[in-house]
Amino acid sequence: MTSLRRLCAALFLLLLPAVAVPAAETLPYQFTSATEPDRVFLDLPLPPPTAANPAALVLDADFASSAGPLPALTVHLRSGDGWLSAETPYPPSFPLRLPLAAFAPEGRPGPAARATEVRLSLWNRGPAKGVLTIRSATLAPPATIAVLQSSDATARGEAGFAEAMARRLSATLARAGLAHDLVADTALSSDALSPYALLFLPYAPTLTPPQLAKLRAWVSDGGKLVTFYQSAPSLASLLSCTFGPYRETPVTAFALDVPPADAPLVVPHATTSLLPPHPKPPAETLARWLDASGRPSGIPAVVLAPCGAAFAHVPPLPSPAAAHLMALLAARLLGTPDPAPPAVA
Repeated sequence: MTSLRRLCAALFLLLLPAVAVPAAETLPYQFTSATEPDRVFLDLPLPPPTAANPAALVLDADFASSAGPLPALTVHLRSGDGWLSAETPYPPSFPLRLPLAAFAPEGRPGPAARATEVRLSLWNRGPAKGVLTIRSATLAPPATIAVLQSSDATARGEAGFAEAMARRLSATLARAGLAHDLVADTALSSDALSPYALLFLPYAPTLTPPQLAKLRAWVSDGGKLVTFYQSAPSLASLLSCTFGPYRETPVTAFALDVPPADAPLVVPHATTSLLPPHPKPPAETLARWLDASGRPSGIPAVVLAPCGAAFAHVPPLPSPAAAHLMALLAARLLGTPDPAPPAVA
């Protein structure tokens, strides 16, 4: 079952045939064919959140497989009279933090932050046997890092693409081990950014003047901002650089100017559309593009400034190199030790 089909099925979870498992802290599964049963599930009560405004569900669990592939995992929250559903990366890595903004509603549920029950569904990926042991499932307070999920308000006419870029970046941060929350762009008209120290803007090309002013005020209060494929002059000024001009140049990847010791870092990312950030002191170029032949082009790909960073294109796919780069950026901007260099194959 494809990722899209699993999510669609999850939205009609209560209508699908399934093998119910009595509520417990373990969820055994045994799939004897590719179709029967389609899933097993487990319902658990959620303890009251410890924070007034929870931002994520944190699931601590482990798979023990005795045969076959691991099943896919979807997570569902009961709130009010309905459910909200979210997929997880495959295979999942625990503890797993799922931003509440990633849960899609089924029907007319209450807010995810007021969920009282969690349902874990394991989906058949072929004959397999094992058990999922659940140690805890809790609604957690905001993380230090946030990813802005744009709507039509900040990505006019491109909300679907903007959502895909937010989820791509979220997957990369998760691979880097960086706890984070997805926040709606309504946060730019409220105080919802105040809990966060680092904000990523994966794709927000139509920010309004009031939203830009909100970001500038947040940065002036100590926040760190990372932008992708941006052209707003006020954000360029904030990040001590200029954006553009736009250029159509085939590139295949970008490489760090000063790679980790003994481990050259090259991030795969093929495109022909660039809005290069050009640094002004005290900002500096962190990475430059490689051309279609894999040779250095000299074109800036990433600029690092005291208050953030700017990328010339949308977020790269969640490769090991991209994950390490995001971990490195977070460390530099938040003042923590640099991550260990990635292993060289």
